[in-house]
Amino acid sequence: MFQCAEIRQNEILLDKNNLPDTYTKCPCLIKVVMIEAEEQMKQYLKQKTLKWLREQVNDKTPEEHAKETIEWFNNPRYKELFKHGSSDSVMSVRGEEIENKSISI
Repeated sequence: MFQCAEIRQNEILLDKNNLPDTYTKCPCLIKVVMIEAEEQMKQYLKQKTLKWLREQVNDKTPEEHAKETIEWFNNPRYKELFKHGSSDSVMSVRGEEIENKSISI
């Protein structure tokens, strides 16, 4: 996700044709920190599953709102927008069919 732009090599006070080794041969500290943060985020997300997410949403969503949402998606006027099974997917969120897969990025 993070794309290092090597801003340290674009310092106005440096000669771009004669950069010190610390600017070219070692990783940028910002890059190192961002890569470590990304790795921690990935490890955290590996502990979360679609089943966990469904349970969290179900616990926080009033039952009446969930029913209204399903009715909205089942409305023939909107079903045309979701020809590829989205309305079925929404209804299954309240069911037990969701697999216990890790959330990944």
